[in-house]
Amino acid sequence: MEVKDILRNLRERNNLTQEQMAECVNVTRQAVSRWETGETQPNPEMLKVLSRKFDVPPPRRACRRRGTRSPWSARKGWARRNWKTGTWRR
Repeated sequence: MEVKDILRNLRERNNLTQEQMAECVNVTRQAVSRWETGETQPNPEMLKVLSRKFDVPPPRRACRRRGTRSPWSARKGWARRNWKTGTWRR
């Protein structure tokens, strides 16, 4: 699964419009649209912001620890992080 597909699924799963998602992370609606079409990709800092706002682990390239599961990679399924314990679960 590519980043563009994951972003769209994440937005739809949370019942948000592109405009609402853009407001959540302080970008324009056009930026969200470009991410979802694959025209551009969010930078690593924005990926971290998205992961915090929507409670999903950051993409592999933005992770500091090796071996951390990430929905942004090609793996199927979503992993959620328990922020108190720092563990990942499906």
